[in-house]
Amino acid sequence: MQIMRPFFLIFFLGTVLPASVSSEDGSDTAVRTTDLGQVIIESQAFEWRIKEKTVVFSDDVTARREDLTIECDKIRVYYNESENGDVTYDRILATGNVRITRADGLSGTAEKAVFDFIEETVTMTGQPAFRRGKDSYKGSSLIYHLKDESVTGTDVKVVLYQKNEEGVSTGGR
Repeated sequence: MQIMRPFFLIFFLGTVLPASVSSEDGSDTAVRTTDLGQVIIESQAFEWRIKEKTVVFSDDVTARREDLTIECDKIRVYYNESENGDVTYDRILATGNVRITRADGLSGTAEKAVFDFIEETVTMTGQPAFRRGKDSYKGSSLIYHLKDESVTGTDVKVVLYQKNEEGVSTGGR
């Protein structure tokens, strides 16, 4: 008997990241926050490592937020908990056959992707590749910057296609 996605976790990332922290003198100090919205993670298996402050999802993992879907073999969520019980999420580590798709058609693949909520980046390694339409971007590492929606990389190969006046693709040779 196959169990269909028995474990899921919902993160309200935009509401749990602190807007300020109190310093020793009791005043509030502004910190950078990110509104990443709600993330829903589903998997066949789940392990909450309370002492390590991690949650591990494995076997057919899917993580979704409004405009982004991640599919992979395993996701590890890293979090911190304050003395008063507030939880903040630092990063998500996706490993094994990572596939990322966005609603606008941008897609990516890699063996490993680290979603850093503080830096607002997705760092992909292990034969990472992005594709939008026919255009492709490959490298030894690719970093997708969420804030300004840009991609940077190292040891890259980029193939761009451009349509000529007749609408025929001329690139990618």
